[in-house]
Amino acid sequence: MNKTLLILRHAHSNDKQQGQTDKQRELSREGVRGAIKIGSWIKEQSFGIETIISSTANRTMGTATIIANAIGYNPADIVQKDEIYNASTRSLISIINELDEDLTSVIIVGHNPDLSYFAEYLSSSELSSMPTGGLAVIQFANIKWSQVTKSTGSLLNFISPELLD
Repeated sequence: MNKTLLILRHAHSNDKQQGQTDKQRELSREGVRGAIKIGSWIKEQSFGIETIISSTANRTMGTATIIANAIGYNPADIVQKDEIYNASTRSLISIINELDEDLTSVIIVGHNPDLSYFAEYLSSSELSSMPTGGLAVIQFANIKWSQVTKSTGSLLNFISPELLD
């Protein structure tokens, strides 16, 4: 059975304010609009998303919540994983390898440069740097989540809010 992984960089966020940690940064108005565009696109594609996994940073959870609302996924069911913040490819692979094999379509929401490297690693595609709100859709043919590793996926699509204007 094919598996589909949507790798989503958080939408545009406000700059860090004095006394605020990086994790506390919120989405900007532009980011909210961008996340809504990406969420609508995901809904139109009918991926049948079964799980959303997000970094615990405010801007990623904000992005994940907007996406969840757009596709009819309960935001309370978003799986929060602190290790996605400043993640290595190895830690992201571990998260994917541990997914329930019954799942076929999953979104992971995180940060750059980690997600760009991760998408390139999985698909052997040259993506350069994912823009804020950027989405890489990677499909894995006839393998289990536990078998996902370097070059096992194919890049189906790479979009950003700006490309949807």
